Amino acid sequence: MRAVSSRSLLAAIFEELELEDPNDDHDWTIDYEQHTWRCTGLASVGAEVSQAERPVVVVDPFGHSYRPRIPRNRPLARHLKGRPLYIEIKRRLPGPLT
Repeated sequence: MRAVSSRSLLAAIFEELELEDPNDDHDWTIDYEQHTWRCTGLASVGAEVSQAERPVVVVDPFGHSYRPRIPRNRPLARHLKGRPLYIEIKRRLPGPLT
């Protein structure tokens, strides 16, 4: 495991807080099969992702890539109420999404 500086940790926390703000108006990108969509704000990303029938990759305004999952059972699913859980991946993968 790599050591993280205090400055890096604080920067990551503030990025996350900014993106989870209900008034988020940042541009996000969703890659779905061979299409790319631009969405404004995390809420609109969640609405698009929850309707996707296949895996997607979401890229936030800071360039971080995520593979969203929507839990269908267990306590986490009840807590999220159908909203996606964003799992960060190392980079946007070329080719088909699996």
